[in-house]
Amino acid sequence: MKSAARFVAPAVVFLVYVVIASFYIGEVPMWDGRQYLVHLQQALSGPFNPMAFNLFGHPSMAYFIPLGLSLLADSCNLMMLGLANLLLGGLVLLAYFRVVRHLFPTAGIAESWLLVLPMAVNPAFHACMANLNADFGVLVFFVPFLLALLRRRYFLAALAGAGLVLSKESGVVLFGLSVSGHALVSLLLSPGTPAERLARLARLLPLGIPLLVFGGYLAMRASTPSHALLWSNQDAVGLVGSLLRLDLDRLLLANLLLVFVLQFQWMLSILPVAWVVFCRPWKPAATSAASDARPGTDPALRLDVAFIAFVFLGALFVLTRFRTFVNVRYFLPLFPLLLLLASASLRELLPRLPGVRRGFLAILSTLLLASVFVTADPVSRAIFGTFSFGRHQLLDMTSVTEEYAGYGRDQLVYNLEFMQLGRLQDSFLQDVRPDTGTTIVTHRDANWFSLGPLERGTYRRTACTSDVVNPTYLRVMALIADSKAPSELWYLELPNHPDNQLELQILRTRYLEVEQRVYQHQGYELRATRFVLNGSASG
Repeated sequence: MKSAARFVAPAVVFLVYVVIASFYIGEVPMWDGRQYLVHLQQALSGPFNPMAFNLFGHPSMAYFIPLGLSLLADSCNLMMLGLANLLLGGLVLLAYFRVVRHLFPTAGIAESWLLVLPMAVNPAFHACMANLNADFGVLVFFVPFLLALLRRRYFLAALAGAGLVLSKESGVVLFGLSVSGHALVSLLLSPGTPAERLARLARLLPLGIPLLVFGGYLAMRASTPSHALLWSNQDAVGLVGSLLRLDLDRLLLANLLLVFVLQFQWMLSILPVAWVVFCRPWKPAATSAASDARPGTDPALRLDVAFIAFVFLGALFVLTRFRTFVNVRYFLPLFPLLLLLASASLRELLPRLPGVRRGFLAILSTLLLASVFVTADPVSRAIFGTFSFGRHQLLDMTSVTEEYAGYGRDQLVYNLEFMQLGRLQDSFLQDVRPDTGTTIVTHRDANWFSLGPLERGTYRRTACTSDVVNPTYLRVMALIADSKAPSELWYLELPNHPDNQLELQILRTRYLEVEQRVYQHQGYELRATRFVLNGSASG
């Protein structure tokens, strides 16, 4: 039975993982994801320069250089790009499984893979794979780095750490917190004489290599006057300055909701709280026998869990300092940490009820799997509110912060439902078959790397930049102010923006509405209205 579980359990987990990925591999990314793709293609178009792969000014070359290899033969072959990301995501799951086996050695193979399953079906994990970004690259290096640290394989940790610090600024944060937390555990909390503790600390010396790597990167940045040394965020405070602020405002609240509540994360968050309340870990066990009877109470394992808690809380504090947008991808590396802490708490709370533990994990995984495709969590819906996308309801991700971009653009990349918007746009474009003389109008905040060039012949959105069709994309206000306004246009009512009706009313002051078409797919809906200029012959 154990031999069968060794093969069946991982096969099931990876089958589910690959089946989910099959729904989005090869799709054209949107919003920031599309802009990342454009920058990656530009980096591949000239002579090789590793600094060109630091997209958006982030230190991201460790992720985008190997990812770019998938596009060398054909820079617009998104299927190859998706397969490369699928492989990297699979390596993350394998490393995560080894972390689980290290932390919970008494768990059987089947239960260990059951602990991996919530990660394999995590909606944000798949959404961030589907929409290209640097934060997924942070996760790719962070989980193997965490594994190497836990297993005291410091040269392997140095290798993964070098990739981590060259994946994004948040990778540098995670590296620093992980190394300092590991040193704290090894030096101060682990038993031993002062000499033994210093010897353990000396073994961490290879972890200085990633610091040298990042220092070399900064030196190269400094040699280019047109580049800022570090990325500056929207607040213009700067990366370091953000750490010195603690704004107790809506943005902090929204970020905490992303980590602890969104998409059934609240089911994980309550477990560490319950562990603290009911197990009272600050109190020593009454007897050694009582301690031995509780799975997972081995002192070394407790220290490893404390180390993970240190990294999680430290990263939560630092990452919520950056004054940006409510994008789930910024906190992607925190999700496996929270899952590990919740799993450790569950084993402590129910040491003699493995069936209940497995049942909880199965229910959680089922809910997360459903949440990949639909917005099902009633708690998230109640807190964020929703907006209608055809017969479906998506989260109003900007409701807490009231930031611009309507109900959300990249903020909506919390599951795969955002991709329905691109598919419906393709349905509209294939129906209308636009050319360079066709004018398509959208909400003023909508067409941020959303529509773009079209494949000649199919009229689908494409990642290609040559031999394509480029319709004219305009905003309403620019159109109204133009004395040479087009005689005919299409207006797309993108559902993630609340005031389409206002813009339609503005259009009607100059244009005559002659036709409306509705495009539907699996209950999702997109409306398009054709207008002709007042005084023109209607078609």
